[in-house]
Amino acid sequence: MDVDEVEIAVKAVGVNFRDILIALGQLPEHTLGSECAGIVTRVGDAVKGQFKIGDRVVCAMKGAYRTYVAHIQKGESVLIHAGAGGFGQASIQLAKMSGAVIYVTVSTRVKKRLLMDLYDIPEDNFFSSRTLALKDGIMKQTGGRGVDVVINSLTGDALRYSWECLAPFGRFIEVGKRDILAPSVSALGGLPMSPFSKNVTFASVDLILICQMRPDLYKDFITSVIDLAKSEKITTPQPLTVYKVSKAEDAFRLMQSGKHSGKLVLEFDDNDRVRVTPPFKQLDIFDSQATYVIAGGLGGIGRSISKWMVSRNVKHLVLLSRKTVYPQQILDFLRSLKAKGVNVLTPPCNVADEDALKEVLAVCAKIMPPIRGCIQASMVLKSAMFSNMTFDDFEATVKPKVAGAWNLHKLLPSKMDFFIMLSSYAGIVGSLGQSNYAAGNTYQDGLARYRDSIGEKATSLDLGIVESVGFVAEHDEIRGFSEAGGNHKLTQVDLHKVLAYYCNPGLDQHSAMKSQVITGLPLPRTLREKNIVEPDWLSKPLFGQLHEIDARNHEVSRDPSNFANLGALVSSSASLSDANTIISNSLKTRMASLLMIEEDAVDLDKPIHSFGVDSLVAVEIRNWFKKVVDADIAVFDILGQDSISSMGAIATRKSGYTPAFLETEL
Repeated sequence: MDVDEVEIAVKAVGVNFRDILIALGQLPEHTLGSECAGIVTRVGDAVKGQFKIGDRVVCAMKGAYRTYVAHIQKGESVLIHAGAGGFGQASIQLAKMSGAVIYVTVSTRVKKRLLMDLYDIPEDNFFSSRTLALKDGIMKQTGGRGVDVVINSLTGDALRYSWECLAPFGRFIEVGKRDILAPSVSALGGLPMSPFSKNVTFASVDLILICQMRPDLYKDFITSVIDLAKSEKITTPQPLTVYKVSKAEDAFRLMQSGKHSGKLVLEFDDNDRVRVTPPFKQLDIFDSQATYVIAGGLGGIGRSISKWMVSRNVKHLVLLSRKTVYPQQILDFLRSLKAKGVNVLTPPCNVADEDALKEVLAVCAKIMPPIRGCIQASMVLKSAMFSNMTFDDFEATVKPKVAGAWNLHKLLPSKMDFFIMLSSYAGIVGSLGQSNYAAGNTYQDGLARYRDSIGEKATSLDLGIVESVGFVAEHDEIRGFSEAGGNHKLTQVDLHKVLAYYCNPGLDQHSAMKSQVITGLPLPRTLREKNIVEPDWLSKPLFGQLHEIDARNHEVSRDPSNFANLGALVSSSASLSDANTIISNSLKTRMASLLMIEEDAVDLDKPIHSFGVDSLVAVEIRNWFKKVVDADIAVFDILGQDSISSMGAIATRKSGYTPAFLETEL
């Protein structure tokens, strides 16, 4: 802790709309909670004269500075938006202290009655925040003059009309963030310039920024607010609704719905049980003082693995390759590694040549740290039907996998942290025109089991298609043929995650079952959905488990509220109509949850906006569509005139889960 800092045990946190925007990803920030109350637990040396342990303190109240900027004078008029909320009520109290004439927007009659009873505001001075008749009403009430001050938290059209309500020499105080960071007003042609002819002022206020950039000014504001509270010139906004922090989502949902009044507060209780997502901690699986060998390290997959290993703190690499002349792409790659401080050795070496490999490893032993791990990624592909394959072509493909893997096993140190061979499931299911490749991979599977039997670590990764990198990705004809077979593709991230698991030196791997890992096999149902004829190998008893997985998935609960199963339900639909029904009913359930209303109150024949859904809720619905249904639908469409059922149909057509054989119904 710095000498000018104070540590606070937080006891309560005020919830405001900024938190909702952050939670929905509408503000580029990550920290929730900008106002709190608590007890001082530690005090820096430089501020011990101002604070002591046990002091009850508050920070980041937001009312004072807005009034300071607005310069509200007695007799002036002020329009306060969303007056029933915590900030709105604080603004009303400060405006009343200044002797101003107050106009307020609210969204319901209940909120209007609350403010009339609390603050004695005339009924004629209230306007709806959910209609755009605001400007006409204000101009009528003020005799066409407008108001002297607008304290605004609305967006879009409402912001623009409020701006046009200003009287000459008026001040517009913008306290929202959405139209500053993602200006919907710009889509309406921008902020009108004509009001500036009346000598008006537009000011944006962010107390958090003041705290960061002008701490002395911030301290003055906080002190003035505390003095007002002590003298009871201002009081707590009413009602004060308190949630335990374990119910934070409920508080956020209530604020998002726009149905709350007063102030929402999260209370911290030491005995409260809170659900948390444990922070991801990346394991230190590599030793920066060790050397790691990648055979085939200058190939596409080898380079990808090298970059990943360097990102995980590897500082010494030996990249073995038969190449003696490097294209610009590889030169740039090596240059980038060295720029990161990586010690890279790239000796030309055919790992199938035992003498050549022995010589290279002898040099490495003299100039590099001890070798702690190896990834065998070398390969040569020579395709032909077996009856037409020459011995040279067969040997060219088999040697890197067989002789190369054996030489690495024989010559590298024992008891390494890992020994991983990149194989292919071609060795398990076969591959047309690649019997040599299948044979080489099968050998590596056997070698992994042999190493395991003698107490050495080894894993043979039988990979499927790795997209965007490697031999298949670089050869269109092979990629097209492989994709036509319906095979599941692995991303580079998928590959890196598998490697992270098997490179872990703490992995207890002494089991023949763990020494061979098969990835990327397609499920029978997936092939049927793509109108792909099942290959012969799927009918063999060895692969019966894949059919059982399909059967279990098909028996998944058809409860539309079980969003985790929604993709599977859509995938197993017999018709587009069934898929539409599943998605529409799930959307109905989701909307009821977001709006905190009974599910029966959501009519599938009405458009989404008719339920009071604003752009923030629409963003949540859009995110839900993308995450659960794999359908990309614009917020503009969600807030359009389509009914919920029609929106379900749109999502069905766009969903990545909708079976291809149903497309003929579209």
